[in-house]
Amino acid sequence: MINILSLCDEPEILTVFKLVKTVLGLIRVVVPITLIVSLSLTYLSAVASKNDDLVHAAVKQSVGKIIAAILVFFVPTFANIIFSVATSDDTYKTCLNNATTENIAAAYDSRASDLVKRAKDNVQYYTYAEALRSVRNVSDGNKKAQYESELADIKYILEVKELIALVQKTKKMSDYKKAAEALEGIKDDSIRQELDNQLQSIAATMNTNYGEYSSPGAIANALGLPYYSQCDSRWGNLAYDIGGGPNGGPATLCSSSCGYTSLSMVVAGMSRDMTVNPVTMVEGLRNISIASGGMTYRGYGAASKSELTNSSFLAKYGIQARTLSTGSFDTTKNSILGALDSNNAVVILVPGHYMTLSKGLNGGVVLLDPFTGWGDKRKQSGEYSLDYIYEVYGGINWAAAYSHD
Repeated sequence: MINILSLCDEPEILTVFKLVKTVLGLIRVVVPITLIVSLSLTYLSAVASKNDDLVHAAVKQSVGKIIAAILVFFVPTFANIIFSVATSDDTYKTCLNNATTENIAAAYDSRASDLVKRAKDNVQYYTYAEALRSVRNVSDGNKKAQYESELADIKYILEVKELIALVQKTKKMSDYKKAAEALEGIKDDSIRQELDNQLQSIAATMNTNYGEYSSPGAIANALGLPYYSQCDSRWGNLAYDIGGGPNGGPATLCSSSCGYTSLSMVVAGMSRDMTVNPVTMVEGLRNISIASGGMTYRGYGAASKSELTNSSFLAKYGIQARTLSTGSFDTTKNSILGALDSNNAVVILVPGHYMTLSKGLNGGVVLLDPFTGWGDKRKQSGEYSLDYIYEVYGGINWAAAYSHD
């Protein structure tokens, strides 16, 4: 038994039935009229010829065409008989009767409504795309606009989900900020809260991300800054300037990059961009490609204070720098501790050497010395008081604080 009743709710099926109904109607009207006109012309032509044989032949043709016209007129009746044989009921008549422009439009609208609801319930790209295709067939302008608005909200949620997935993958602060800002645009409070919980769960792991990329000797700190040694075997022997190195030779990262290495800890940690390291920092600030053998011709390898606070460079990572007040120990101490308490990272210049400071997990100051142990075993990374750092390293001549812009 063929049961087509369940298919009659499908707009495509109704469209086919409407086409069939239209074709049958045309056949029922056009073909008989054509046969009658043809019969009339043939008969009149025969009569006008005054030829009895032609008139007789025309009469015989007329009988055949009249029978054909009657048969064609009853084509719908024959179709009903065929369907009656093929099916146990007359449900096909329901499809034919329902195959109107209004019902087809209503069927498309009903489907679109169901698919939009489904897309809202599970918020996946495949259900969104399916609903979007269906909405394009809705003829009512107001309903179509309503569905498109609802789908635009769903697409926005999908885009926010992609941003959160990116944060999970990169652990970059710049990506985190984009996702956090995008969350505010979600209209549904429950969905916004759910996604915010996901984002905050990821954020809770970001401060420990540095361990995977650090040189040996990483120290946990409140800002999650990695520890980079300028003499790390991954880059220590790479040269980047023709002078300023050992015995007057080329400057290498191990010999001369304490400033660049200190800043790379800050940028990598605060932006959560662990592609940043001493090599990329030197390349970015000196505009060279170390991997391609590029070098500068300054004759020295040390970073300048202006490079370490280069606003346009730091802005690429969503970071801004400001120079802190230094002078007397009290002035220096207050400005540095104030910056650390505000969750800023700090780069300091002690006599002959740049280093990085972060807030400690236990309220102290975490010192990240890119050249730990240089000339004095007391000079090494660790969590200390600022007084201790000031005393052991012989003062603090300059300092800059770094925050998110």
